[in-house]
Amino acid sequence: MNKLAALAISLLLISGAALWLLAPDAFNDFIKEQIEVIGSETTEQTVKVNEVDFKLTQGIAAINGLSISNPKGYQQPYAFTLGSIALDVDIASLAKEPIVIESFTINNAKAFVEFTKSGQANIKDILDAITKKLSKEKQQQQIKQQQQEPKVRVDKLILAGVGLTLDLRQLTTKGFSGKSYQEELPKIDLGNIGGETGMPVSQLGKEIGKRIIKSIWQQTKNTQKQKLTAELKQKAKAKAKELEQKAKKEANKLKSKYKDKVKKKLDGLFKSLGN
Repeated sequence: MNKLAALAISLLLISGAALWLLAPDAFNDFIKEQIEVIGSETTEQTVKVNEVDFKLTQGIAAINGLSISNPKGYQQPYAFTLGSIALDVDIASLAKEPIVIESFTINNAKAFVEFTKSGQANIKDILDAITKKLSKEKQQQQIKQQQQEPKVRVDKLILAGVGLTLDLRQLTTKGFSGKSYQEELPKIDLGNIGGETGMPVSQLGKEIGKRIIKSIWQQTKNTQKQKLTAELKQKAKAKAKELEQKAKKEANKLKSKYKDKVKKKLDGLFKSLGN
């Protein structure tokens, strides 16, 4: 039972716990509570979960309605929400090590990325917090590995598309007006977590969280660059058209002025010849 407990808690930002001391009917509620507690500690934000449903004897599990609050100083209530996490577990691996999660799929995720006037971003702040937490824990990892901690690996970590709200209204960049954009990011296979031998359960969940947030941040930067480039091109095109129209206007003025001068000279010439 302790292996199942450690697996469940590790699935999302969770460290090992003595879950086997609980009655079976409290299993899901305890996992939900631990996801919220350890997730909040790791991200330094409030993590909430609506429902947890683990049926590991059937090789399936789900976490529904997870949200991460926004750091202070940002406008949106959340930095990240998701509809569900679906897991397919190799049942045969539960009796050995590493325990194998064949697929870890995140569905209906939404990222609300905001930039400040100084260029800071909420998702980057959360990523930095997770990285800092993992760095501190790495120093204690050798001790944890000596405690016979179960190991788990994830064969496929799938981010099944993310609805991105990119808020650049506060960002002050020369030549860039700053708008809010709605984008649908593509499905991404983030690959294997833990390699062939797996990694300790206390590390796995946090590594998954870090990889997800890092992927969203990278895609956000690419989207920001695309939007900035597109707007600057549009402004450059509009400016070029404005200059072209101005040049035509000036050319027409010069042409008209030159035409008037020529006419006056010709009129004067014809007048003198007539005399």
